[in-house]
Amino acid sequence: LAEKGHASVVWSILDYPLKHCPEILLLGIAHVNTTYNLFQREVSLIVFPMIVKSDVGSGMILHLWHINPNLVLRGFMDSQNHDVDSIMRIVDICQELKVVLI
Repeated sequence: LAEKGHASVVWSILDYPLKHCPEILLLGIAHVNTTYNLFQREVSLIVFPMIVKSDVGSGMILHLWHINPNLVLRGFMDSQNHDVDSIMRIVDICQELKVVLI
């Protein structure tokens, strides 16, 4: 709907989950595959840096990795671009994921 000219309506629908359960919203929207993935990208830009900063972020990122690895990689890049100091946390999360995935 968002990519067919109804972006404002979709944003109004996503406003509540974005404020109250952003991780669940990102987890759900990671399943969506559209031509441009505009809302997936926008939600990820808002939520992914919060997950990276979170103490339990690696668990959520592991779930996201299994659903949509491209979203995770893009999220890491966006998080690092948003906050240069997050690079060490990103490296730590990647090492935790490496242990789990091996």
